[in-house]
Amino acid sequence: MGLALCHFNVGGSHFGGITMSVYAIADLHGRYDVWSKAKEYLLPGDTLICLGDCIDRGPDGIKIVDEMRQRPNTIYLKGNHEDMAVDALYDLNEIIVPHGDSSLWFSNGGYETYESLADLSQEEQLEYMIQYRREEELAKDMFPVY
Repeated sequence: MGLALCHFNVGGSHFGGITMSVYAIADLHGRYDVWSKAKEYLLPGDTLICLGDCIDRGPDGIKIVDEMRQRPNTIYLKGNHEDMAVDALYDLNEIIVPHGDSSLWFSNGGYETYESLADLSQEEQLEYMIQYRREEELAKDMFPVY
């Protein structure tokens, strides 16, 4: 897997002469080595837009998502792998367990993410799922389906 990090310069005279960099990245799929390489290009004031699919297949998806959430100027959009995870891990009151039909998620590399989540404390698991639900509800409000 190669690194695909798209770079855009935004600004100039329309922004009072200020120019900033905006980067877009997607499909890291748990590859912390690829995420580490991408971070080498990012300056503290740069904006990063993640187009999702940071989890599954590789072992470090949760670590990548957590770092992105803590990074200022980062917009994290859920991809289909995050959607599959939320659908498969639905119970907020119990330790994370597969719910419903998790075979689709597992067949798309979700088992690696499931193992990472299972290693977290119950409190950390709960916070992780609450954050995803919050983002999911925000997305539904911003982009209603008609």
